[in-house]
Amino acid sequence: MMFEQKYFPIKESRKYFKENNLNTDIFDIDIIEIKKNMNKIYGIIGDKKARGVYKGLIIIRMEEHNLLDGFILKYWKYGNTDDGKIRIEKYKKMYYEYEERDKRNTL
Repeated sequence: MMFEQKYFPIKESRKYFKENNLNTDIFDIDIIEIKKNMNKIYGIIGDKKARGVYKGLIIIRMEEHNLLDGFILKYWKYGNTDDGKIRIEKYKKMYYEYEERDKRNTL
């Protein structure tokens, strides 16, 4: 079975938030700002890690509104594969680790 997109699609997630009448402020967060903050916390990091944190945040918000399963069915079928499920957990873990380190740095 072949799936169209292996990585979590940020553009489609914004569209899905709008379709479900959810606040899209989350998408106003600039990945560059996340990266700057992560550089303060971790030292120099790459864009890939910052995007992973951002994807984790979006996934967590979808779960809070019980929308992740619907999003996967409609826009990211790969998310329903074993590898896709591993990616979801990885993105969430990246966000939680970032959030925890950010809290420790601001105390």
